[in-house]
Formats: sequence, structure tokens, C-alpha cells
Amino acid sequence: MAELTNLVEVQREVRQTRYALSDSTIAGRSGFRACLGRRRKGCCHGFLMVVIQRLVKRMESMWGRKTKEMVLSSIPSRRGCSAPLAYLLPKKINENNKINIMNQKAIMKERCVTYDTASDQETIHLGQKLGEALKRGDIIALVGELGSGKTWFTKGLALGSGVSPDTIVTSPSFALINEYEGRYTFFHMDVYRLETLSDFLAAGLDEYFYQDGVVAMEWADRWPEVLPEWRVKVEFVILNSSSRRVILSGYDPRAIEIIKTVEQELN
Repeated sequence: MAELTNLVEVQREVRQTRYALSDSTIAGRSGFRACLGRRRKGCCHGFLMVVIQRLVKRMESMWGRKTKEMVLSSIPSRRGCSAPLAYLLPKKINENNKINIMNQKAIMKERCVTYDTASDQETIHLGQKLGEALKRGDIIALVGELGSGKTWFTKGLALGSGVSPDTIVTSPSFALINEYEGRYTFFHMDVYRLETLSDFLAAGLDEYFYQDGVVAMEWADRWPEVLPEWRVKVEFVILNSSSRRVILSGYDPRAIEIIKTVEQELN
């Protein structure tokens, strides 16, 4: 009876913490955004994860993993995404989920197209064509080493998304994310300076994937498991000082639709 009482108390504490956070705005333009409650009430899983982690060890030691899963599963999840909570579950469960995702990708046929650009302007133009094909909710995962053209490509994405040509688009290395207004809000994210997935989630950056806009994320290969399945991956390969190979790929029907649209525009 005592253990059951303690379990109920922990569940209540987690629930109350979540709702308290969802009703407040803990956001700062100068650094991490701990919570994005001002954007959508209740979408605080990133910051909540940090709070829950303090309870995980105590729950696991007192009642075992099975009980810990019961507590975590009792937390109301944001519609369409409970990814941050998945990282609190036992490793075995996460591995099974990854296997299932890999099997699904094996069944789905990947769409892949490659373009070579000979200058920064051509890279911007390619990004613009992709930007014109995007809608609210789309995710662009940018992958490539330093100086490979990710930011130039993002400038094109912004133009294609309706951002004014007079707007200066720069990589948000310190701010983590920049916002631009066009046909919809265009979020430019750079996670280069973040060291761990916990940093990413604690900053609340995963919440942007489910906002009413488009996200372009640089260094997306660091934690691909946190990205939505409908993302379009854009990989950059340095051929020489001015030329780049740009590879667009995706599995999800929405990602394939975007890639086909770009192909039609450029053929």
C-alpha cells in the first residue's frame, strides 16, 4: 500500500510539473529556449524531460523498470509526438523501436536525386526551388561538413519560402534558431554547438518540428532519430573550392512528393 501511494504521488508530481510548465513561458532570446509554451499550450516535453529525469532513477530503484514505464506512459503526450519521452524508456524498448523503423524504411522505397552546383549562386538557386515546393510542417535536414554550403542553401530555402530578398539570412550558431516570415514562418536551426541530445531537448528545439511553419536544421545527422519521418534529407559533398554535390533523399510520401516537385522544376 505504501509503494502504491508513492507511485501515485510521483505520477501526480510529474503531471503537475508538466501542466505548470505548459502554462508559463520560460523563453529567452539570448540563449536556450527552455520551454515554448507561448507557441502552443502544453508543448513542453523538451524541458519537461529534464525534470522527469530527476525522478527516473528513484522510480527505477524503488519499483523497477516496468513501473517506470507505467509512470511515463501516464503523462499526457503532445498530439503527433511523444519522441522526447521515448528516450526515457528502457534501452531495450528503444532498440526495438529503432528496428521497427529500419524495417519500415526497408519496405518503403527511398527517393534520391543528385545535383551538382558550380557556385554559391547555383546552390542558392537549388535551395530556392526546394523552398518553393514546401508547405507548413515540412522539415529539411541539412547534412554536410563545415563550409559545404548548408547556409547558402538555406538562403535559397528562405527565398523560396517567400522571405524577402532584402532579409539577411545567417546561421544561428549562438542563438540556435532564427525565425523569418514569408508565406509561413521559416525556422533556421543550427545545432552545431550543442553537445548532446539532452541539450537539444532541454532547449525545446524539437517543438519547432510541430509548429505551423517550415524548419531547416543544420547538422541534422547528429541525432537523426529525433527528426520526424517526413523530413527531406539534403546532404552536401565538397567537390572542389567552388563546386558542391547536393543529394536530396527521403522515404516518407510527403518527402518523396517534395523531391519529385523539385525534379520537375529543374528538368
